[in-house]
Amino acid sequence: MAVISKDLGAVTAYAAAVNRGYTGTREEFETLMASYATVAQQAAESAGNASQSATNASQSATDAETAKGTAQQAATDAQTAQASAQSYAQSAQQSAQSASQSATDAESAKNTAINAVNGFAAGAQQALDSVRQEGNNWKSLAQAQALDSEAWAVGQRDGEDVGSSDPSYHNNAKYYAEQTASSGAQITTDATAAKTAAETARAGAEVAQASAETAATQAEDSADRAETAAQTVEGFTVVDGLICCVYEEAL
Repeated sequence: MAVISKDLGAVTAYAAAVNRGYTGTREEFETLMASYATVAQQAAESAGNASQSATNASQSATDAETAKGTAQQAATDAQTAQASAQSYAQSAQQSAQSASQSATDAESAKNTAINAVNGFAAGAQQALDSVRQEGNNWKSLAQAQALDSEAWAVGQRDGEDVGSSDPSYHNNAKYYAEQTASSGAQITTDATAAKTAAETARAGAEVAQASAETAATQAEDSADRAETAAQTVEGFTVVDGLICCVYEEAL
């Protein structure tokens, strides 16, 4: 680097200032120049700070623009989420309505099934009662016929003499046998025959009684078979002679 060695003489900053009308002393001029240097440095620093502030402001503007875009995207996402939530809510409401309708349909089907089963149980009970009643009727009829046979044979019903209003009173085999025997030895043979007829009639009465008992037993067997048949039907049972429906309530 070249060094200027030429003597400039009195041409100094202070001299130039005095030449241009400065009236202060050299010391005052030097203080003034020193203060100018400080001001210049401060101005330079301020300019640097201003430049940095401008840069920061530009970056802040960029960040703000980015934040604006992010906020707009967030708003769009929020709207999309709201629409999805509304759609899910509608689907849930429809599902709840469908579930409620299904529950109603299930309750109706259960009641229909219960009514049908109860109706079948009532029908089965009526059939069983009819069989029992028919057996009892046959039993009563056989017993009555056995008592009639006994009355016409010996003039008694269940071991008791018949009354005068009974058709077999003084009109039975035993009575006529006794009447015939009392007429004399001449008609002993007829009396014996009548007695034999009376004994035959008594035997017939015993047979009729046995038939009555057999009919009663058959009637009881029929009732038992009907009761057993009712027990084999799925969903039914018999308790104390009555057909009962067994079903489980749906949960």
